[in-house]
Amino acid sequence: METVLNPGCGWCWDATTTLGQVHGGRSGNASGPDDGLGPCGDWVNNALDCHTHVDCPAIPDCTNILGTYCGWCASTGRASRGTAAGPDDPLSCNSSDWVFTQTDCPAIRGPQQVHVAISNRTDAAELVFSWADTVQDTKGSSITIGPASDWPAGAATHAATFSAFGPAQGNSAGVPNYYSVRVGGLKSGSHYAYTVASGGVASDVFRVRAPETGPGQHPSLLVYGDMGRHGGGFILRQLQREVDASMREGGANNLTAILHIGGEHDLLRRQRAASRTGPVGGVKPGHPSASAAAAQSPRPPPPWPPSPAPQTTPTTCRTTAG
Repeated sequence: METVLNPGCGWCWDATTTLGQVHGGRSGNASGPDDGLGPCGDWVNNALDCHTHVDCPAIPDCTNILGTYCGWCASTGRASRGTAAGPDDPLSCNSSDWVFTQTDCPAIRGPQQVHVAISNRTDAAELVFSWADTVQDTKGSSITIGPASDWPAGAATHAATFSAFGPAQGNSAGVPNYYSVRVGGLKSGSHYAYTVASGGVASDVFRVRAPETGPGQHPSLLVYGDMGRHGGGFILRQLQREVDASMREGGANNLTAILHIGGEHDLLRRQRAASRTGPVGGVKPGHPSASAAAAQSPRPPPPWPPSPAPQTTPTTCRTTAG
C-alpha cells in the first residue's frame, strides 16, 4: 500500500462502492485509474490517505462516524464522505439531514450491542444472549426466539436478567445497563430467529445457528483483530462477508464462534456479525458477559473471503501489496 506514492499508481479498495471492480494496485492518477480495466468507486493514489481511509457506506450507524471523514444522512440512514459543510456528493443528502459531528448524532433508543455466546454446557444446545441499553428496565426485558423457518409463529418469549454496568462497576463512559438471558432446549445445528427488547423497544430480528452438540464435532472459529479508529476499516466488511456466508442454510462455512483480539470500543460496529453467530470474544475482563462462554469465537486463517479474480495489468502497480 505504501508504494502507491509511486508516480502513476493508485489503490482501488475492496469496498461497498467497488463491487465487481478490479481491486488493488492499479495505474492511474488523482482522478482515478487509467489502466483500461474499468472505473474504481473508491480510489486513492496517495499513501498518506491510506492510513485514514474509510469505507463510509459500510458504517452501520451515525455514532461510528467518529474519527473519520464520513458524515451521516438521517433521511437515507447511510454514511458518505464529506465535510461539515455537507457530503461530497451534494445530491446524496439534504443539508438539513446531514450530520458530520458524532456528538450531534441522535441517541440510540432500545437494545444495542446485541451479542450471542455459547453457554458453558457441553451436553446441550444452549446460547446466552446479551445486550446493552441506555434505559434501565428491571422487569420488562426479554428475548423472543423461535425456529427461523416458522418465524414468528413458533416463537417463545423468555425474561432477561438486568445488571448495572455503570461508573460504579468501572464503566464510566459506556452504556450502563446490561441485559442477558440463557436459552436452552435448542435443536443442535438449527437456525433460529430472535429479537430482544428492553425499555419497551424491540431490536431488529436476527438469526443465529444453535451450537452442534455430541461427540466428534469440529468447531469453526473466526478470529479477527482490532478494527481501529477509522470506522472499522475493511476488517468489518470481511467479517460480515464470512458471517453472511455462514448463515446460509446448509452452508459449508458454518461458524461456531468469533474471537475478537483487540479493543471493545467497536461493539456497535460488529453487532451484525455478533448477533448472528456463536460466542464473540474480546469482552472486557470483569464484564458480566465475560463468564458467559468458555469457547468465545471466530476466524480461520487466510485465505479470506474471495474478492474478484486477480487481473493483470501492463504496469508494475499490480505488484503493490495490499
